[in-house]
Amino acid sequence: FAADGSTVAKSTTYDNGITRVADFTDGALTTITRLDNPGASDGGAKAWDSIVSTFDASGNISSDSVVNDNGTSTVTTYNAEGTRTGVVKTDNQTVDGSDLNTWDTVALTYDGAGNVTERTTTYDNGVVRVDTFTDGVRSSVTMTDNPGAADDGVKSWASQQTTYDAAGNITQKSVVADDGTETATTFLDGNRATVVMTDSLLDGGFETWESITSTYDATGEITQKTRVDDDGSTTIQGYTDGALTAFSVVDSPVGAGNEIWDRIDTTYASDGTNTTTTTLTTYDDGVESLDVRVDGVRTQRVDTDNSADGSARIWTTSEDFFDATGEISGGR
Repeated sequence: FAADGSTVAKSTTYDNGITRVADFTDGALTTITRLDNPGASDGGAKAWDSIVSTFDASGNISSDSVVNDNGTSTVTTYNAEGTRTGVVKTDNQTVDGSDLNTWDTVALTYDGAGNVTERTTTYDNGVVRVDTFTDGVRSSVTMTDNPGAADDGVKSWASQQTTYDAAGNITQKSVVADDGTETATTFLDGNRATVVMTDSLLDGGFETWESITSTYDATGEITQKTRVDDDGSTTIQGYTDGALTAFSVVDSPVGAGNEIWDRIDTTYASDGTNTTTTTLTTYDDGVESLDVRVDGVRTQRVDTDNSADGSARIWTTSEDFFDATGEISGGR
């Protein structure tokens, strides 16, 4: 008892060996500590070693800490209304690595309605996973490989982030590799819609390209692939029903570019028997050259001077026709 006669502590030992100690401040309960047969060698009567509960000034529980016989522990926190706000689970910490679980800690937070809003899992190998939830539905998953470590960790990637819509369908996934390259994939109705690969910004990158962007239709067939190279040039491939139907190469827009042409556009068309390839080359001086081939054999070539003042060539249009052997058969 205190000097004023108020209770400071109350200790109770039960027949099964459990000890309960209640602590008070100014007559108000502040802590309850339960110990399962302290000093016993057989693990006691319960599956836990100790439970410590704390209370606020109004007598509401604010936390529970449970240490189990197997060395695992759980700490639960509550708000002033007695609603659970957080849970932290810790695996048994052993020197020889014989943990009971594949994780070291799992931390959960809850909203006022009791729904989990975030779960953070730290695994034995140092990988950290954070799941977020909206109205009880998972909205994102972020995984980080050994954050803060001096080396590259245990994975070939540094981080992964996945987002989900309100129905739980995946909408986007982004992976950053150890070398700094990144792959970002978007999804529509659960189907892959786009994939963007970006080269690392470290040490000038590790690839000959800066980015590769692929788009897909609702059936999962690729519709377009665009590659931007380190020299600024761009390659665009178009697909129909998974088959290549268009191919374009655009010279770098920086300075005078790298080629004597601005762009080359090629289309492919098949009537079921023959494949016609049409290539339009636009040169730096404004001249356009149209080349038509059937099954690889040139049938027609048309050159047009589309320069600003029409002075790139001495003619406006030059057209040649070719026979089945690819030899010129006529022109104008």
